Amino acid sequence: MLGIGGDTRTLNVEISGSNSYTGGTLLNEGTLAVGSNTALGTGTLTLADGTTLQAAANGLALANAMQLLGEPQWTRRATR
Repeated sequence: MLGIGGDTRTLNVEISGSNSYTGGTLLNEGTLAVGSNTALGTGTLTLADGTTLQAAANGLALANAMQLLGEPQWTRRATR
């Protein structure tokens, strides 16, 4: 969810590069597509109810701790 000047929008975002940040990642709404094993840094990934975590590459192995708030979805996007 992105809020700018009181306007809020649900986004579908893909992160495919390597990241070294140590803060957590919180997905409140929408879809987060992950395209590399280190795309989310080293912090905890928190997924809210109704959100979707999508594998955007084959062979992903995320080492991040995950916190599930409700029932998020898991999908795999077709890759070439």
